Amino acid sequence: TLHSDRYLQQIFGEIIPAIYGTHSPKKTAVIGSSMGGLATLYAAIKHPEKFSTALALSPHWIISNKEFIRSFVQEIPTSMNIWLSIGTKGLDSEYRESHELARNLLIERGMQGALKTRVFDKSGHNERSWARNVKEPLHFWLKNSSGNYSESEVR
Repeated sequence: TLHSDRYLQQIFGEIIPAIYGTHSPKKTAVIGSSMGGLATLYAAIKHPEKFSTALALSPHWIISNKEFIRSFVQEIPTSMNIWLSIGTKGLDSEYRESHELARNLLIERGMQGALKTRVFDKSGHNERSWARNVKEPLHFWLKNSSGNYSESEVR
């Protein structure tokens, strides 16, 4: 049983309002890694009015095939700022072809200004690698959400 829509409703209908009250979608991002990276992109498809930036670390594209990637990417709103990154070690080393396909499809859709992709050398599919590299996607989000932020705000 898939619970993704119920989970997104809980995030946007309960958790965010409880923490922030009224929030600015322009200043809101969703981030996830692995299956959470795909869930982040799915949230961008289902709730583009709730946030403006999707940060997908090591999205697990290989759960399916190239047609899945094509149809999934086709649904991502072109108004969304998108970050996609992978590593080169372990499971992430199997993502390169899928990562490049998703990147190229997003560029073909005209998202190059709102798109940042990154391959982190010697980085793997694990929390330690994602924590080590999270500064870059956070900078991408903050730069795109306000334009005015201090680098010291992201440590």
